[in-house]
Amino acid sequence: MNYKYEKPKVEPTEKIEEKIYRVKIENIEPAVSRYGNDMWKMIFKISGFKTKIYYYLVFQTNENKKYTDKTLASIYSSFKGIPEGNLEIETWLGKEGIAKIKLEEYDGNVSPKIHYFVNEKAAARRNNGVVLDPFVEVSETNDSTSTSDLDASDTIDESMLPF
Repeated sequence: MNYKYEKPKVEPTEKIEEKIYRVKIENIEPAVSRYGNDMWKMIFKISGFKTKIYYYLVFQTNENKKYTDKTLASIYSSFKGIPEGNLEIETWLGKEGIAKIKLEEYDGNVSPKIHYFVNEKAAARRNNGVVLDPFVEVSETNDSTSTSDLDASDTIDESMLPF
């Protein structure tokens, strides 16, 4: 066989910029960090995009507990629907907040990451006084054509079949 495999470049399908966005908590999974601390694997949606962001909230109990508390305080401030001190996962799901998204390169690919969480007032200040639009939910499917609108004869060119 005369074929040489070339690893395809991962091209981002969406152009996400480094800036402040509304985000929504889609899922939280309890886990344990590699150092044995409790943690949450969190999945966020970005307003207006299909892309999801993973964020790991580690509950440190040693001298670094202050960093966990600082992160939690910023989350409570950003996500109005989560009361301060609440750590019940079910009550966090679907809540909307605001985060600064940063683009990070890893293994040659650039992907968005949550840099930090901010409240409404700070977001407007960092956004030149402009208040962010409400969260925009984007379907994960391609909205241009639904499969129910297609006829089988439209999707297959029979001349391309090998039999």
